[in-house]
Parts: sequence; structure tokens; C-alpha cells
Amino acid sequence: MAIYAYADETIFTINPDKNHLALGCGIFISEIEITQSIVDEALENLANDKDFDFKKDQRTLDSAFFHASEDSKNGHSHFCRSINKYIKGTFDYTFKDSIEQKDLLKNSFSEKMFERCLSKSTLELFLTTQEIYLIIERRERLNDEIISIWKNNLYQLYEGASYNIPSYKTFYPKLNILLKNKNEPGLQVVDFLIWASNRTNRLIPDNTWQKRLQYKIWYSYKEENDFNRAKFHLNFYPDDNIEYDSYPQKFEKPQEWEEFLNAYVHVEKFLIHIDESDFNETNTHLHEDFIIISEKLKMKDYHLKSDDVKQIGRIFLRMFDTLPIYSHISDDDKESWTVVFHMKYLASMFVRQEQIHFARTRNEILRWRYKMQTENPEGFRALMYENI
Repeated sequence: MAIYAYADETIFTINPDKNHLALGCGIFISEIEITQSIVDEALENLANDKDFDFKKDQRTLDSAFFHASEDSKNGHSHFCRSINKYIKGTFDYTFKDSIEQKDLLKNSFSEKMFERCLSKSTLELFLTTQEIYLIIERRERLNDEIISIWKNNLYQLYEGASYNIPSYKTFYPKLNILLKNKNEPGLQVVDFLIWASNRTNRLIPDNTWQKRLQYKIWYSYKEENDFNRAKFHLNFYPDDNIEYDSYPQKFEKPQEWEEFLNAYVHVEKFLIHIDESDFNETNTHLHEDFIIISEKLKMKDYHLKSDDVKQIGRIFLRMFDTLPIYSHISDDDKESWTVVFHMKYLASMFVRQEQIHFARTRNEILRWRYKMQTENPEGFRALMYENI
């Protein structure tokens, strides 16, 4: 199985008198792919509408896809009914107000804002090991290189968050980011959902189409920097019994250096001794990066660098829940869970840079490992390969 996510953004006017602009961004997440049949049924119903608008509705039929800001009320009605009839999923919406016309003239402003909004809306993608297909509308400044950078930044965003919330599970599924044209059925759906939400945020709100979407549950809140967030559940109630349930033991922060050192030894041993047979179809996408750092750790005369330690942290965090590394530990084995949590906590420190003790911890690990390799190589190798 896979998860399909469709994302788009739109600049819209809040107050036309003052040319007050905002950016609305949304991502719709579904357990099934949104297909052309949903659009075709709505187009057929539109063509047979007794109140057919020969200007706007004919344009929609000629283009053979829906574009909410250009469609008539008839088009909105039939597509909305089709969405309510067939579509089920979570819609995560963000809008940023206080955008000025001069902002839009800045190079890549819209794309950068889109990236920031999307990053805030991707939590649902990291709550499962299922493969993800994230579909974004193709545009001039979005290319494969930018998408690859954004994907890497997104993974690193969640890796860094592990330090603040080590008791939360975070999965790193295979993430496929695809650029499609605006006639992609799922992009037509998310375009309509964004358009309906944008209208509720104008100076004179219009809630008509938001209400007609018949969301089961929704809530909204405001974040810093004028980011306004909302989440809507379309045609379903969220299930409390899902994959990201809490761990069986509570996280306890390591206090002594020996606990950090013990955690590092276990991290390195783990990365040395697992092999390709320990991976399966839900996590095999992590194997390529894993094998690079694993081979370095197995080299007798290779001395780790600071970037290697960061990579150890990244790979370990991605594998922690996705593999998961604790599959062999019983729920009531508190001692083993304590060590495993310390391993995760240390790995999360490896990927962070903004505090002095993160760098000091990495450097101390590097010094300890170098000293062991040079002064007691046999003892170091025995430590890393014992109990195998």
C-alpha cells in the first residue's frame, strides 16, 4: 500500500481596497490515489446542468479539468459533490498573511514560502512506514534539483526534532516527490480545498464552499510569524489506534558521560552488524545511505570526521522507528529500552548544531574513538564485535 499526498499554493486577496495579499497552501493526504473518474463524473454532470453557463462552464469542459478560481458556481457545485462522494482524507492548510506586492517580485519568493508551508504540513507523512507519493504542480522554478534539496531538508527537519521530543515515534518512509500538471486529478481536488479555505480568510469571509465540503472534524490555530494553520478530516474520523502509538517505556535523559559513551558504542555496533537481510520493502530505501556509513565504520584505519558523526546520527534516526531497531526488545525490558532511548537521544545530538554541547559531545566521541583506534586497536575491535 501507499499514501498519496497532493500539494499546491495560491496567492489570494484578503482586502482588495488595500491590495492586502496572503498565501494559502495545502496538502491533501489520501490512502488511495485520486483518479480521473472523479473528475469525469463531475464534468459529465456539469455538461448536463440545466443552468449551464455557456461562457464559464464551456471553458471548463473544453479544458477538461476544474480550476476553482476560474470555474462557475455550477462547476464548483458538481466538483464539490464529486469530492464529497468519493474523496476521503486529511487536508492540512496553512495561510500566511501580510504579504505585499513587492514580496511577489522577489526571486523565488512564492517557492520559498511554499516550501516553508509544506514543511509545516508534512507531519502526517512521517507517521507511517507506507511509501509516499507527494504530487506537486509543475512550475517554472521547481525542478528536480530543488525538489531533491527540499526533500533532504524535510528529512533533516524531523531528525532535528527528535532531540526535543525523543518519546515520539517518527518514521522515514520512502518519499517520492512528483511534479505534475494542474490537470492531475488530485491537484484539482487540493486546488478546490485551498480555494474554499482561502475564501474564509478574506476581509469579508465566505464560508459557503467550506461548509459544503462537510468536513467531519476540523480545528485551527495560529503560529508565530503570521502562519495560520488548520487541519480538516474529509469523510472520516481520525483513528486513535494508529502506528505512532507511544513506546512501552518512558524516555529518561542520560546524565553521566559513561551513559553517552555506552550509547555511542551500541549505535556503532548496530550500524556495523546489521545487513541487507534486516531490511524489508518498507525500509529498503534507507539501505543505500546506511551501507556508506557502515562500510566506513568497518574500516580498521579510517578515523571518523565530524561530518561522519552527523551522518551516523541521521542514518540511525531514520532507521530507529522505520526498521525498527528495537523489534527484538520486550515491552517490559526497561534496561534495554533505557539504552535504546539513549542511543536515539545521542543520535539526535549528532545532527544538531545550534548549541555548544552538541559540538562538544561529537568532539568527545571523536577523540575517544581515535584514541581507542590508535592506542588499543585490538581492544576497540573486540568491543565493537563482541557478542556477535
